[in-house]
Amino acid sequence: MSTTILEVNAAVERMVEALDASLVVVGDRKTNHSEWMEFQRLHSNSVTYLSPDDQMALPFEVVKRIPWNHFGRKSIGFLYATVGGCEIVYDFDDDNHLKPEGFEALSSWERLDARLSTNTHVFNPYPYFQPSNNETIWPRGFPLQFIRQKDTYDATMEPSSEPFKNLAVIQSLADHDPDVDAIYRLTHSLPVSFNRKKTIVIPERGVYTPWNAQAVLVSRPAFFGLLLPVTVTGRVSDIWRSYITERLLWDTDYKLAFASSFVTQYRNPHSYMVDFVDEDDLYNKVDDMLQALAGWSSAKHASLSSAYIDLVTKLVDECNLLGRDDLHLAKAWVSDLERVGYVWPSFRQTRMETRTLQKVPIVDERHLGTDGDASNALNASSAPTVVEGGGRTAARIKLGGFIVTRNDNYGGDLVGRSTLALRRMIEVFDEVVVVDMNTPVGTPPFLALLPADISGARNIKSVVVSPEMCARELGAACEDKMYELLARNIGLRESAADVVVSTNSEIIVPSRSALDEIIKQASLFDDKNAVILERVNIPQMQAQSIAISKGTEGTEGVKMSRSVRVQDFRVGPAGLMEVSIIGDCGDFQMAHRDLWQKIGGFAKNQHGHNFGDSDVISRWLSSSATVHVANVKVYHVSHTSHKHDKPATWNPEPRFTVVQNADGSKRIMSTWMVA
Repeated sequence: MSTTILEVNAAVERMVEALDASLVVVGDRKTNHSEWMEFQRLHSNSVTYLSPDDQMALPFEVVKRIPWNHFGRKSIGFLYATVGGCEIVYDFDDDNHLKPEGFEALSSWERLDARLSTNTHVFNPYPYFQPSNNETIWPRGFPLQFIRQKDTYDATMEPSSEPFKNLAVIQSLADHDPDVDAIYRLTHSLPVSFNRKKTIVIPERGVYTPWNAQAVLVSRPAFFGLLLPVTVTGRVSDIWRSYITERLLWDTDYKLAFASSFVTQYRNPHSYMVDFVDEDDLYNKVDDMLQALAGWSSAKHASLSSAYIDLVTKLVDECNLLGRDDLHLAKAWVSDLERVGYVWPSFRQTRMETRTLQKVPIVDERHLGTDGDASNALNASSAPTVVEGGGRTAARIKLGGFIVTRNDNYGGDLVGRSTLALRRMIEVFDEVVVVDMNTPVGTPPFLALLPADISGARNIKSVVVSPEMCARELGAACEDKMYELLARNIGLRESAADVVVSTNSEIIVPSRSALDEIIKQASLFDDKNAVILERVNIPQMQAQSIAISKGTEGTEGVKMSRSVRVQDFRVGPAGLMEVSIIGDCGDFQMAHRDLWQKIGGFAKNQHGHNFGDSDVISRWLSSSATVHVANVKVYHVSHTSHKHDKPATWNPEPRFTVVQNADGSKRIMSTWMVA
C-alpha cells in the first residue's frame, strides 16, 4: 500500500515483481495520473491505481473527511484493501526498496522478547540491531530526553514463545537511510545500516515504541489501527497512529514487533529543516501523548471499537493532541469498517491499568557542582528552556494563521491581492490554513487559482466548507455571516500552532520578527491585556513592495504603550490568557490556542458584529484589562466593496470608549468598530 505524488519508480516496480500480492496506489491531485494508469494497465492483475475521481466514487464516509495533498489519503487505500479481503497490508513509502529476500520467510526468523531491567515506559530497539556507525540512534517519535538513558535500550533478550500469528504489526528497520528524525539527520552521520539479520524483537506490553509507515506489515486484526490522523503533519501522523494502535493492542492478544531490515531506503529529496519544523509535535508533545495514553483505560468498554472512539475523543477534547476533524474521521472510519464487515479483535481477560509515567530530571550541568552526579548531565533536555527577562521562561512558539475566503472575486482582483498577502503569510507563519467558504457551484476552489509557489507550499493547507456541511453543522440554512463564523471555527480547529492568527486573504501581516517580539512582550505582562495593531489601507501597487520585504520592524523597534485601563466588564469563560493581539474588523486577531479554546472560538452571538474588537475583547479580557497599542502596522490591500461599490476606508488610529450594555455589563468599543 502506498500513496504518492511521484512517478513510478524502482521501489514500486520491485515490489510488484517480487511479491505475490496486490498493490494499491492512492493518488493525490498532484500525481501524474496518466503514468500510474499506464502502470496499472501493464500490471492489471496486481496493481490498482485509485485516482482522485476513483476515490470520490468509493462508498466510504472517510473519503470526504480526508484533505487532499495529505499523507492521510493512504487510509482510503487501507479500506479498499479491507473490502477486497486482504489479510496483510504492507504499508510502505515509495522510496523503500524491498531486498531480494523480501519478507516471505519472516515467520522462520528468530523471535526474541525484550525485557527491560527497570520500570521505564519506553523502549528503543534500534541499538540492539547493531547500527553500522556505532552511534546513538533512535526511531522517529522516540522521546528525546530518553535517547541517552541506557535502560531504554539495554534490554535482556529472551527466546520468545509468542506465536507468529499474534504479531499483528511488524515494523521493518531500513538500511542506508533509516527512519529517524530531523535532529538525528542534522547531527549524525548517514548512511547507516543494521548488522543484525533475520531477527524479530517483541517489546513488552506497557512499554511504548514508535513504529512508522516507511515499511510495516499489518495483519487483519490490527487493521483498525491503520487510520492516519489528518490534523497533524505527515511527519507526525504515522507516529501518533502507532502509539494509539500500540496502546489498544495491549488490551488484546496481539503484539507489535520490530524486524531486521528487509528494505533499503534511498530517500526521496527532503529538506531537513522542513522536516524539523514538521516534526515539532514529536519533540514537544510526545510526552503528553504517552501520558494521555497511560492515563486512559478501556475497562468501561465492551468492544474495542467503542474504546477506540473513546481514546480518540480524549486525545481531541482533553489533550489537544489531535484536532476535532480527526474525531469525525475516526467515527467515519469505525462506521466504514462496520459496513464492510471488519471484525475487531476481542479484549483479553486482563487489560492494562492506568499508570503514571517515569519522568527524567531536566538538569543543567552547570548547576551540578563538583559533587553532583555527572551522569545526570546525560539526561538533560535536548531542547533547553529559554529564560527571558525577569526570570520568566518562554517556550519556542509555533505561529500559525488561517484565512477564510472563497472564489467570488470579492472587491476585484481577489487573486492578485491574495497572492501578495499569502506569499507574505507563508514567509511569516509556520502554518497557513486556507478555509474555502461556499465557493460558487461549478467553480474551482480558491487555492487552485493561486500560483504554484503558494498552492504547493509545504506549510499551507486547504479546507473546503460546502453549503451542505455548513447546514449540517448549524442545523439550518447558512446566512453569510453565520457561514463565516463556522468557517473561522474550522480554521481554528485545523490549526496545529501554539499561537493562532485569524486574518483575511488580502491582509499583509507584520514581519515575523515583529510578531515574535510582540508575543514576547505581551507574554511578560503581569496583567491580562490586549494589544492593538494599527491597520492601514494601502493600494495594491504599494502592497507589492511591502509583501516581498522581510519587514522594516526590527525587534528593537517594536514598542507597546499603555492606552486604556478598563474595569468591571464581562468576559464569559475566558481564563488566564497568554497573548491577545487584535486588529479591528476581523482582519488580524491573534491569541494563544488555549485561549481560543477556552472562549470557544467565534460564537454565534457575534452574528452581525463583523468580528469587531468590542465583541472579541470583551470575551478575552479579565475585569482588570489593559489595552496596549503597538507601533506595528497591519496592511490591508485596497479593494472595492461589493456592497458599497467604493474603495474601503478606515481610520488610521483607534480610539477606545467603554460602552454599557442593556444588562449593565460593559464592553470596549473602538472607532474602527463604529466605522
